[in-house]
Amino acid sequence: MSTTAIDLRTRALPAPAVPERTHLATVIRFPVERVRPAAPPAAPARAGALLPAAAHVKVALAKAALFLVVLALVMGASWHLGLSLQPQVERTVAVVVQPGQTLWELAASAAQPGQDVRDVMAQIVQLNGLQTQAVLAGQELVVPQY
Repeated sequence: MSTTAIDLRTRALPAPAVPERTHLATVIRFPVERVRPAAPPAAPARAGALLPAAAHVKVALAKAALFLVVLALVMGASWHLGLSLQPQVERTVAVVVQPGQTLWELAASAAQPGQDVRDVMAQIVQLNGLQTQAVLAGQELVVPQY
């Protein structure tokens, strides 16, 4: 028969945590191993981040210059084609300004119902090449006829 030795020595076990009372709840604290979180992944580089600051300024100026060139081309084309925001006058009539008569009164008499008198005044000024809206008695004006 063989005898086997049994180690009857006891190992020291960790002492149980002592409950701690706070208010109405019992809190038992257990030892916790702290785990360091993994580093966040690197953010992808922006497409334009590789350019120096001076290059960004040059690109912005180039875009602004391109916008101004396109705007000038559009404005020039509309001027060349004779496009305007005011309706074109097909017929005109010559009128002699009476004493006490104003440009507003002339425009109001020429305007259609519902038409803005200020627009008609602008057309009279444009048709006659007036520098101001002042008119003199006896002055002959070209007035649009609608």
